Amino acid sequence: MARGGFFAVDSLTSVHVLVVDDDPAFREILLSLLRYCGALVTAVATPEEALLAMDQVKPDVVVLTIGGGAGTAAALPRRVRARKPEDGGNVPIVAVV
Repeated sequence: MARGGFFAVDSLTSVHVLVVDDDPAFREILLSLLRYCGALVTAVATPEEALLAMDQVKPDVVVLTIGGGAGTAAALPRRVRARKPEDGGNVPIVAVV
């Protein structure tokens, strides 16, 4: 950790993050912030796209925003946990409200 309690700019180097958010502007903010910290980022708009992306890439973490929408995003963690571990079923999930 860098001086002052903040993480170093490259603190997420080689960490693959899957971002799931239906708001293009907020998704772009998360994408930029994570890339600034060195992360590899795949960004999608829907839980269905997230599951498809997980078939192609193996993220180290999923960042999911849960807003006041239709509620389909809230079901994504359950759908991810239903997958086999080798298919990403045990990937950490961070929910942002």
